[in-house]
Amino acid sequence: MMIYKSPQMHDIVGRCSRIAQRDKDVSFLLLGETGVGKNVLARHIHEQTPSRCNYPFVEPALSREDNLLDSELFGYVKGAFTGAMASGHDGAFTLAKGGTVFMDEIGNLSYQGQFKLLKTIDEGWFSPVGSCQHIDIDTRIIAATNKPEADLQAGTFFRNDLYWRINGETVVVPPLRERIEDIVPLAEHFLNRWNFSYQTSYVLDNGDKSLLMQYSYPGNVRELQGIVLHTARLSEEMVFNTEVLEETLSQRQVLIVPKAVFERSPVAQIDSLVLEKVCRQAEQACIKKVLIITKSNQTEAAKILGISRATLRTKIRKYELERPPDK
Repeated sequence: MMIYKSPQMHDIVGRCSRIAQRDKDVSFLLLGETGVGKNVLARHIHEQTPSRCNYPFVEPALSREDNLLDSELFGYVKGAFTGAMASGHDGAFTLAKGGTVFMDEIGNLSYQGQFKLLKTIDEGWFSPVGSCQHIDIDTRIIAATNKPEADLQAGTFFRNDLYWRINGETVVVPPLRERIEDIVPLAEHFLNRWNFSYQTSYVLDNGDKSLLMQYSYPGNVRELQGIVLHTARLSEEMVFNTEVLEETLSQRQVLIVPKAVFERSPVAQIDSLVLEKVCRQAEQACIKKVLIITKSNQTEAAKILGISRATLRTKIRKYELERPPDK
């Protein structure tokens, strides 16, 4: 299920749906950081293809070892090699007949593995290991990688001919920090699944939502899910524990700059790591100044800064702002 509210994802999902409905065979190459939801988008494409949605969606475990890759993609017949299952084994292209093969992190394949895959796609058929039988391919191929598109095109670790073969439609899935509108709907989705599984009734209040939207999620949607479930596990008495959520986020806090502000700023061209450093320095200076004004009264300082005392204490330790004891 695709959960989104941002205009970026609205455009991406709409485009993928239209293409999937019009062409059952065109391949997709999904690009984006780890954890952005490329696998969820791949399944959505499969489900939006009328002639394929009732057939399997198969995600093989791609291996850099060529013999394991052959078995995973093409399968093998009885007695193909020592240790083979007596009944043989169907590979992904057989299991997904009529449906979709999703090749996640295709950029990790060995060069020889890439060649075998390219040859198979070009010829339109494959043979299980240990067999001379030719089996026609009848699947849509969706590939995904967290490697930058420029690296794929460069041909240094990925074959140019395979890249151009699998990128019938290239889709770049933006990181969660660039589609802030999706954070709360996704968080509520994960929390609702938890409620269903454990018969709880946790909800996110406005404070929880505000906290979640202030974090940059280097681990993207997968990290958001982990944060929500971690907080749910530590919550008691049927109330979602905002203090646990606040403490969890404060321990890994990276300031988010609203996109509209960022695009108008002179720092828009600065590397993201440099920007993060600048933000940390600004936060440290701000907290230090407020502590001086309040004479280190943490309750008053937290109120001025608009954060809890627990968060303030965490940041004081983080930036080493404790006052030395009087001599």
